Amino acid sequence: MDGVLPIDKPAGLTSHEVVLQVRRFLKIKKIGHTGTLDPYATGVLVLCIGKATRIVEFLVESTKEYRVTMKLGVTTDTQDLTGRVLSEKPVVVSEEELRERIQSFVGEIDQIPPMFSAVKIKGRRLYELARQGQEIERTPRKVRIYDLQILEIHFPFVSFQVTCSHGTYIRTLVSDLGERLKCGACVWELRRTRVGSFGLDEAIPFETLRSLSPSLIAERYLIPIDKALATLPALYFDEKTSRLLARGTFVKLDRSKEPLNLLPSLSLQPQQDSDPSQGYYRGYEAKGNFFAVVKLIPDSQGDWTVQPVKVIYPL
Repeated sequence: MDGVLPIDKPAGLTSHEVVLQVRRFLKIKKIGHTGTLDPYATGVLVLCIGKATRIVEFLVESTKEYRVTMKLGVTTDTQDLTGRVLSEKPVVVSEEELRERIQSFVGEIDQIPPMFSAVKIKGRRLYELARQGQEIERTPRKVRIYDLQILEIHFPFVSFQVTCSHGTYIRTLVSDLGERLKCGACVWELRRTRVGSFGLDEAIPFETLRSLSPSLIAERYLIPIDKALATLPALYFDEKTSRLLARGTFVKLDRSKEPLNLLPSLSLQPQQDSDPSQGYYRGYEAKGNFFAVVKLIPDSQGDWTVQPVKVIYPL
C-alpha cells in the first residue's frame, strides 16, 4: 500500500494521534503527514503511506487554504479558544475598517511564531517552554498570504477564507489582526479546506475510514504517488537512462544533438512551460511507469545532467 491518503480530521485529535491510529488500522508502520493541524482544528490532513513517505518534502511546501472564524475582543495565551483568557475589550469596529485592515495582510508578511507551537529553539519545543510559563524571544518569519476574503460578519464573530503559504500560523494572523483593530482577537473555529491539490472533496472522513477494510481504502481512496505529484512536470527516459537513474547514477545529456524542444533520451510533455533548470520532475521509463523524482542541472556548455533525487521504484 503505497500512496497518498487525504483525511478529513475531526476535532479533538492531534495529527500525530491520527497517524498512530491509521498505522494500527492499516497495519503499516511507514506513515507520515504533510502538515500539522491543531487538535481543535478540522479538515484536510494529507497522509503519505509506504513509499509515499519519500515524497513528503515535495508536498509539505504546498499552499494551504483555511476557513476561519475569529472572535474579536478576546485574547488568549494560545491565540485560540483553548487558551487562558488574557484580555477582554469592547469591539468598536466598523465593517469598513475591518475589511480595510484584513486586506492589509495580503502579500508577504512577517510572523512571530506563537509560544504554543512546535518550533524548536535551542533544542526545545516552544510549547514545552510555554507550559512552564516561559516566554522567549522569537525571530520573525516571512510567509505569504495569497488571498483573504471575508465570508460572514456577526460581531464579535467574523468568518473568512484565507489562502497562504506553508508555515503560516492562522492563530498568529488572527492575533495580529486583533492588534491592528485595537480590540484583540483569537481563533474560534478553524477548518483546513485544501492542501495543495487536495481538497475536502477528496478527503475521506476519519470515522468513515475506520469503517472500511484496508483493501477497499487502497482501491477507492489511495492516490498513486505520481498522481500526488501531478504539479511536477513529467519526463520520459529510454530504458538505459532509466536504469542508470534508478541506480542513483547522474546521467549527462547533450541536448545540442537534438531539436531545442527535446532532450536526448527524454521528451518534455506539452504542459511543461517552465525553465528545466528550476524545480523537480516526475521520471518515467519508456513504458510509462513512474519510478523517480529527478532534477535537471544545466552546465555552461548547454548540456544537461539528470540527477535522481528520489528513486521510489527501483528498476
